[in-house]
Amino acid sequence: MRIVTFTDPNCPWAFTAEAARLALRWSYGEQIEWTRAYVVIAEQVGQSEATGFTPDVEAEEDRAIAAAHGMPLWIEPRERITTSLKPSLAAVAARALGAEEPLLRALWRRSRSAGEPIDEPPVLRAAVEDAGVDPDRLDARMREPAVIDELRREMEAARAPAAPARHLRHKLGGRGTRYSSPTWVVQVGGRELVAPGFQPLESYETLLANVAPELERRDPPERAEQVLAWAATPLATAEVAAVMRRPLAGVREELRTVADFAPAGTDGFWTPRAHAAGAPR
Repeated sequence: MRIVTFTDPNCPWAFTAEAARLALRWSYGEQIEWTRAYVVIAEQVGQSEATGFTPDVEAEEDRAIAAAHGMPLWIEPRERITTSLKPSLAAVAARALGAEEPLLRALWRRSRSAGEPIDEPPVLRAAVEDAGVDPDRLDARMREPAVIDELRREMEAARAPAAPARHLRHKLGGRGTRYSSPTWVVQVGGRELVAPGFQPLESYETLLANVAPELERRDPPERAEQVLAWAATPLATAEVAAVMRRPLAGVREELRTVADFAPAGTDGFWTPRAHAAGAPR
């Protein structure tokens, strides 16, 4: 089974959906191959504002998402809506270097949790360094025609939604003309099934149970420190709770005993205490 997640490094919904994706990665492991494709919600400065999506509207939406799902989001109005063409190109360029996932998470942390404009060169460069990638090497790859073409193909695929997704036009972006971020395309047995737009974890699990009941499902981890060690990257409280299938409050209390906390947005990120620099909190 292969799942293509159409995403965007500046989308709060895509960032929030990572909790469900991590939960399924834990449950099904290598039985599912995960790949990314980039929507690129806005290519040019002012494109989003022209549709009425202003910084005030963005902040209001982020407050609602954070309140409903617990992910660490920046909820203050920004100077402008950030574009995602260059950050998406950077993520595609990082793919061949084995650094796509670390870079995407670094971009989300700076854009969605810290409110930084990731389309500005200094911020984008800082995210690349956060992901442990040589910025000059990545910049050279971003200029390669093959990398640019790869991103364009993904953008075109996002703007040609499959018939089931078009039936759920309210779950599409671009006023019903493209996949919203996130959209999951499940490919199994020569079939493609589409889950357009943000979905709760239970919806994804129901889809998988119907199309691939043979998948073996691992039990949730018993301890929060198991999740952090497995993920090998700082996780939000909501992400750990989703993997453990437990309420947010209880997981937060457990994390306080085994991990260091870095505040960000409306919440923050946890790192295993044994590997964290600095004194425990």
